[in-house]
Amino acid sequence: MYGTIKKWQLKLTTSGYEGSIATPVPGLLRTNRAPTESEATLIRHAITTAEMEMLHMRTNRSSSPPCSEQVRSVEMQIAMRKDFIRTHTILLSSFRHFPPELLTEIFFHCVDEEDDPKSNEAPWKLGHVCHHWRRIALDAPSLWANLPPTYLGTLKKAVAKRLLARLSTLLERSSDAVLSFHLYTHHASPLDTPILDLLLAHCERWEKVSLEVSGVTVRQFLRVKGRLNSLRSLTFCIRRSGEQHLDLFEAAPMLTKVNLHPWDGMLALPWSQLTDFEEESPHVANLAHVLNSSIRLKFLAFASDRYTSWSTFQEIPDIQPTTLSCLTFLSIQMFHPSQRFDGLLLNLTLPVLRTLTIRCFGITPYTSEVIGMLKRNSCTVQHLTFHTRALEAVELVQLLTLTSSLVSLDINDPEPGCIKYLGLVNKKTIFSNKVGWVLVPLLESLTVRLTEPYRHLAQLFKLARLRCDTLSLSENNHRHTMMLKTFRIASSVSQDYVHLYPAICSQIEHVVHMVLVLRDILQSISSPQLLSVLSRKERINLLSLRIESAMISMESLQITEENAGLFYLSSIDYTFRHVLHDAQLLDHAKVKLSQRLDNLVARWNPFLRAAAPNLKWDWDDDEYLVYIPETDRISGDRKPPKFRCDREFVHHDSIPALKVFYWPA
Repeated sequence: MYGTIKKWQLKLTTSGYEGSIATPVPGLLRTNRAPTESEATLIRHAITTAEMEMLHMRTNRSSSPPCSEQVRSVEMQIAMRKDFIRTHTILLSSFRHFPPELLTEIFFHCVDEEDDPKSNEAPWKLGHVCHHWRRIALDAPSLWANLPPTYLGTLKKAVAKRLLARLSTLLERSSDAVLSFHLYTHHASPLDTPILDLLLAHCERWEKVSLEVSGVTVRQFLRVKGRLNSLRSLTFCIRRSGEQHLDLFEAAPMLTKVNLHPWDGMLALPWSQLTDFEEESPHVANLAHVLNSSIRLKFLAFASDRYTSWSTFQEIPDIQPTTLSCLTFLSIQMFHPSQRFDGLLLNLTLPVLRTLTIRCFGITPYTSEVIGMLKRNSCTVQHLTFHTRALEAVELVQLLTLTSSLVSLDINDPEPGCIKYLGLVNKKTIFSNKVGWVLVPLLESLTVRLTEPYRHLAQLFKLARLRCDTLSLSENNHRHTMMLKTFRIASSVSQDYVHLYPAICSQIEHVVHMVLVLRDILQSISSPQLLSVLSRKERINLLSLRIESAMISMESLQITEENAGLFYLSSIDYTFRHVLHDAQLLDHAKVKLSQRLDNLVARWNPFLRAAAPNLKWDWDDDEYLVYIPETDRISGDRKPPKFRCDREFVHHDSIPALKVFYWPA
């Protein structure tokens, strides 16, 4: 950003040049201060002088012997003037006149405020660039108001001391700006008291807060009651069994957004002023409060606690007929078979609803209640997620007929009749010259989740071609027909995807059989029945033998384009990667197997790239199977496929596509 000059005074020793040239503005060097008009004039004159002298030196150098001492001296003087010109040209940079207000705004974009305070980061680096940046950063208190996450309970003395010093610095720099932070404290410790006291002393400045506390540590927060005048967003989780009633946040006049995690207590809140409410809980009392009192609600999401026994779940009490005139997002999720929300949807009037998520895995699918609610409301739902144990084709037609403006749809395990209706096209009539899809004609994204061995993949693949490929329709039809931009399949179990690749090789059946055998071997490795009846040593030996058998089979296979495509679509690499992650093997054995898998992937990828034009499906970054429209296959603009191999498999998380979709065992 700033230049340097090796010497402020350059000695001229060449023939005809006695004297020296000095920088006219020594106070500007090594700073980012902008020069004044008079200083800028002096700098330009000095640069012009240095350029003229350098030009004259080059002329004299050409008339001197090439290896003489005089030529070497002239070259040194030319190099020094080049550095002088470069250094002083930087002083005239327009960035030095950049308004501090705009630079402050750029700083705010560099440290964007996160919705989740767990992701907060302090902008320490902005103060380490230069004095000018540091001064501007320190003059912006709001820049330091997003405190990094604080985890208490197990700190050592030295760590607690550093943490206290860091928080003190941030709170001092943030001045009176409102604060955002995440605090985790489940175990009371004397070392935590100064840190808690420091945060609690600034509770009037709390704006976006995430708290994970225990029944013991929550008592230390009693002093904030009635002092939360700036609190707008609250994420609260308390780990304690037994009933408990808390009214810490009842007197928070600015509180509008609340997210409650599973716990066994009751939380008093200013219900009438809430606009966003999200909760995962085995109890529904808070849901009843928010429905009966929060007339300003815009976002409502409720999920039963998936980790709590279904027998502890309370049925939703009677809800009075309620009109939520501002609600645009509604999500209801019940994960256990005996959990019910009878009558809830029938008592809700939602005139501006845009996003609806219903996921109920009980005996009652609640399709009729959803249809009844949509019939009674004049809302225009654009995003629909509907997961249930069984969905008849007739019910799906009724549901999608009432949501003809859908842009995205997420369903699970569609029956053949459902698939057929989604692929029907209207024909021209005497009343209309246009054609279009019978159901959801504006749909852009379709996600299908398969939660059991699915028997209708062929129909599903045909639907993908119908709604994604304009070439599947006649030229006159596709002009007026909205095609899908995204068709995704997410599966919680291994599906028979090997037949997605066209049979263009005489050995295809042999390869398909090998893929299925390999997949069976890899799946059997993690069998709970297998692991429960053997000792640890026997388990390790048996797992090692089976994994070695699968690895030898893959290494001995003569790879071709067809084989590579089959292995890719059957996701053998993904399955093997997660076997390495989950299998109870010694670490050094996992490392060796991972290295062998790396070598296989390196050998397979060139063949997979050659097979790419024949692939109609691909895996995206979230492990969804995505259809590739024919236009994309022809243009070749899409990202080339490749086998995935995670070297840090020990720390690999679950695949996102499965993590977000929970289906009870």
